[in-house]
Amino acid sequence: PNGGYHVIAGAPLTNMPASGAVAYDLIGFTTPTRHEESTSTGSVSGGAAVVFGASPVVALDLDITSGPDSFNLYTAGKLTDPEQSTLAINPLDGMFHTLGVVNGFAGSDNAVFVDSASTFCGSTCTGFVEGFLAGEGASHMGLAYSIRANTTPSQFIDGTAAFAAGDAIDLGGGSGGGTSGF
Repeated sequence: PNGGYHVIAGAPLTNMPASGAVAYDLIGFTTPTRHEESTSTGSVSGGAAVVFGASPVVALDLDITSGPDSFNLYTAGKLTDPEQSTLAINPLDGMFHTLGVVNGFAGSDNAVFVDSASTFCGSTCTGFVEGFLAGEGASHMGLAYSIRANTTPSQFIDGTAAFAAGDAIDLGGGSGGGTSGF
């Protein structure tokens, strides 16, 4: 069997930055798996960014392969303009997600997109994510993702990815922009 559960955990978030933006470098991932267990080969590359502030957001631009299929999972603006992302972070606990309500915080519906020319789902893929900021000053990020083929029956490709805070991002906003303490 190639299927399985993907788990990611991290230290509790303490002292989330109040402003600035930071790039997050991919430091590890679980191999993407399909629910029907047809393949256990694949990889994840790309990165993430966080724009901190009163309404913090996560930006994603990930390339995911599973068997012969490849996908680009991303938010609006990708990493070139992370302020365009609508994937909101709960400022109280650093968690983010695209579905439902968790601890009173509504998910960011339609905040994640998937491009693919694969036979798995062509142009009809749907992406879902759940994640969290972790560690002192949001030093790390954990992410679980699912790519769904909108077919009957539904098929999914799932995985997790871990990130470490990297360089501050200059958002071009003048004084005070792009600083985060990293």
